[in-house]
Amino acid sequence: MQIGLRRARNFLSIDFSILMKPAILIGPSVLIGISLLAGCSPNEVTEAGKPTLGGQAIHTVSNSKVMPQEYLRNVFARYRDAGSYRDKGQVRLQFMENGKPASRTAPLGVWFYRDLIYLRAYDTRLWSDQEGLAAWLVDPSTEHFDSQVLRLPPLGPRPKLTSLFSDPILAERVSAGLAGPPPQLEWLFSDQPMKALFNPKHQFSFGDQATVDGGGCQSVHVQANADRYTFWIDTKYGVIRQIDLPPIAIPSEPNQPTEKVTLSLELVDATFDAPTTTPETNSLPKKPKLVTRFIPLPPPAPPSILGKPFAGFELLKQTTAGVEPTRPTVYAIVYLANDQGSLVSATNLQTWIETFPPEWKASLHAAAIIHPSVKDIDAKTLAYLHDQVRLPWLEEIHRSESLPPGFEPGNLILVDHTGQIVWFQPDVSPQSLPALGAIAADVHSGVDVPQRIREQSEQERAAYKTVLKNEHNEVVRQGLAAPLQ
Repeated sequence: MQIGLRRARNFLSIDFSILMKPAILIGPSVLIGISLLAGCSPNEVTEAGKPTLGGQAIHTVSNSKVMPQEYLRNVFARYRDAGSYRDKGQVRLQFMENGKPASRTAPLGVWFYRDLIYLRAYDTRLWSDQEGLAAWLVDPSTEHFDSQVLRLPPLGPRPKLTSLFSDPILAERVSAGLAGPPPQLEWLFSDQPMKALFNPKHQFSFGDQATVDGGGCQSVHVQANADRYTFWIDTKYGVIRQIDLPPIAIPSEPNQPTEKVTLSLELVDATFDAPTTTPETNSLPKKPKLVTRFIPLPPPAPPSILGKPFAGFELLKQTTAGVEPTRPTVYAIVYLANDQGSLVSATNLQTWIETFPPEWKASLHAAAIIHPSVKDIDAKTLAYLHDQVRLPWLEEIHRSESLPPGFEPGNLILVDHTGQIVWFQPDVSPQSLPALGAIAADVHSGVDVPQRIREQSEQERAAYKTVLKNEHNEVVRQGLAAPLQ
């Protein structure tokens, strides 16, 4: 299901933009603080047991003459007028996995009271109050973006969305999740919430009533061309408790039937009531590196195998026995296993090599190391695999335990004529082939590619550390040196 999930994210970032992108992405007007409809002022907080909806009493809409689009507009107006709002929102992706229902969730929650805003959006955390703004990333794969913490001066109460997400990397991370950026922020801070949703061509209708997250809710359907969005609105307190998004059909594997994947935004414990505590922020990096802008991370250190001898070189040379190239041979080796990713890498490498003229093929030789799992597949599938991957199969190298450490199925290495590993990449895609060709040309020209890569890496990391130091100095200069706890 991994492939399907990645594709789902790509679809969602486009198909659901009408619903999930805030005003900073769908229009230039994001003026805040002027109420266009009757209701609470921005400084008022709804008391529990005194629900309002755009200045009107909330009731079951089956007995009301209000039109569904106006009902939904009034709901958004209530958010815009609110002085307090919080939820434990999450995005839920539902699909079938091994014939059984499965789901994945990611946080997408907002906490707002007076001048305090706390956002949990996927791996992003943002805190803004009278002391300033702090944002950080909860991403163990990058050591939490190298523990960088964005620090900006105070933005004031009800800040503009463009101010909250003025940092490009922050804006990209918040927008790149399953359902895009949190729409709650647009409902709260945009002067025209969900403007694109109210397209005259879209059809609005009331749907069923049901209990969602413990509250009695009325559903409102929005038909936008072929897609339907359903808002579940608590009829007592006027909060949106859930949004159901259109299902999407994606193929789980090549040549397999499509699967229906559904997406919903669950606004758990949503309330306009004034809080009695502040939200917990225990995910802040222990040793934060303060910056006034997120600094792109330097590339990871070069793989340790670069410059090391390839233990299976003697076996590899046997595949070119009798060939007399005009220049030293460079070997391109892909690791083939019984999985789709490594098959794609192998066929991409093969297609690329087949376009070479004969004299180039003699000096750039491709082969596939075969994982033992390939021998476990049935004879018919094995014959099909042989037909698809016509590169020389190197089965003895795996059995002789000559693989370099960290070499996984789908990976590729280049080995020069002396048996030294000079290049590594995690997979072979059409986009990676130009760089692969350039590296092979450098090796043919006698360039010490591993040494050049190490020197470039050292220079990039030194430059990155210098930028971090300058950023810290700027944070101190602005009087923002103490991070929020």
